[in-house]
Amino acid sequence: MKKINFTFSLDYELAWGVFDKLGKSYLLSNVARANTAAREILDINNRDNFPTTWAVVGVALDKSITTDKKILLVDSDFTKDASAFEFLSGISEVDLESLLNIPDGFIKDLDSSPHQELASHTFSHFYSLDVDDSLVERDFERMNEVYDFLGVNRPVSLVLPKNLATRKVIDKAVSFGIKVVRKNPNTWLYAPRKHGSFERRIIRVLRYLDSFFPVGEFFSRKESDDAVCVTEGNFFFRPSFASAVLDRLHFFRFKLFVYGCMFTGRDVHIWSHPHNFGGDVGRSIGNYKRMVDFVKNMESSGRLDLKTMGELCE
Repeated sequence: MKKINFTFSLDYELAWGVFDKLGKSYLLSNVARANTAAREILDINNRDNFPTTWAVVGVALDKSITTDKKILLVDSDFTKDASAFEFLSGISEVDLESLLNIPDGFIKDLDSSPHQELASHTFSHFYSLDVDDSLVERDFERMNEVYDFLGVNRPVSLVLPKNLATRKVIDKAVSFGIKVVRKNPNTWLYAPRKHGSFERRIIRVLRYLDSFFPVGEFFSRKESDDAVCVTEGNFFFRPSFASAVLDRLHFFRFKLFVYGCMFTGRDVHIWSHPHNFGGDVGRSIGNYKRMVDFVKNMESSGRLDLKTMGELCE
């Protein structure tokens, strides 16, 4: 088997990434505990020296504007399938704080932690297929302004929402200092395009099945992009399911995927979200620790090089 690169990235977006897709019950049961999960993940990463790229939505970090102004900004400038103001109305101030804002001290702890990379998930979680060119530029400007305000290095790595790494947006990102972009797997199942309602339902089912069986591999296609360092997010890690049996099956699927990539010489890039851990934080963190232990054992045996996204382009 060949030695390959292994990268793990988290899309830290809170409600900014899901309010127009999921119901309030999911927000309050899962997303509201994302910050708690993120802290536990960071603690494990530091204890086990596990490199991770944290792609953060900038508006969740911006303390210079009020919650009302944040919501107004997203609703007025960036296309969504729902109004954030209408969707989040009726939620208490305490819950809104956990849904919309990353705790003040977390980013400083993250920035000072070894092998943890602070990256961009855009400022507003805009959708590349929908947004106007001028707003793309302003979004990247706002992202850098937030990082400057926090006193941390500007991001060199970018994860676009839904991995919609279009040519237009990549070119704009490069002009703002981005050196590496994560994109979708090279399969029909994850291709960046707008879906009809029927196709969207079929794709959701197939992606769920891909958590347990190599469904996505049947739709594989090849393409290249040499304008910027591109890493393919080729496996989505789901930290917990409805039962421990499904958790085990998913973990077995993950291990087979890693072994298959080592056999073919293909780099591994898995990704997840802190809010995916929120439904059952304890069980999710336990499954995450099992994954980290497996990967660290592969590293110790000389089979994997663990890298952040930024390290991939060095």
